[in-house]
Amino acid sequence: MASAGASGTVTVEDQRSYIKIETLRGKNPTEIHSALREVCGEHTVDRSTVSRWATRFLEGRVTIKDDPRPGRPKTSTDELSVKTRGGLSCARSWSDVRRNVTSYRDFTNISIPYFDK
Repeated sequence: MASAGASGTVTVEDQRSYIKIETLRGKNPTEIHSALREVCGEHTVDRSTVSRWATRFLEGRVTIKDDPRPGRPKTSTDELSVKTRGGLSCARSWSDVRRNVTSYRDFTNISIPYFDK
């Protein structure tokens, strides 16, 4: 295996691909995790994750992609969220927080007692 420094970042999907190939070659999760650790260092998936994915591949799983999860998506695309996010920035100080909350308050026309003083 090439070192991560030589080939760039090794993603979680890259690691899953390696887990799949090595599992099908007959390696056990401990061996696979050790090899990944050599390349990925602190960015290696947990040994329990390697074991879980190896089991899935042995049971016939084909894809390395995550399964869709039920529930609310990580991102929202409703009109209010998209418009609001456009005007807000990451808060780095109290004045940033105040500016963001005030901007949100003005956009949504809601009352925020602490900031309405």
